[in-house]
Amino acid sequence: LTGILLTHQDELPFVQNTRIPSNMLPGKYQARLDETRERQQLTEILPRETLVPLKWLVLDLHTGDFWGAWGRWYYDLIAVAFTVLASTGFYMFFKIRKNYRF
Repeated sequence: LTGILLTHQDELPFVQNTRIPSNMLPGKYQARLDETRERQQLTEILPRETLVPLKWLVLDLHTGDFWGAWGRWYYDLIAVAFTVLASTGFYMFFKIRKNYRF
């Protein structure tokens, strides 16, 4: 689902425009928001922002960054498991098919 949202974010304006209160998310989001404001030199122009773009949350859920370093490792482990399952499935399919031809 997150991959679809990221791929079609230009066609889905709610992904671009929706913001989520940072108090509902882990503290790193408010720190990231403050860091972005400082980098863009907006700290004096804009008041302290407390809303995080939905796009950030979708991207972090997609990559596993939402759960920190362990989330990325978990997603990598799942990817390896799916690769092994797909490989063994293809092997078994073609092996069985080869042995039982009429």
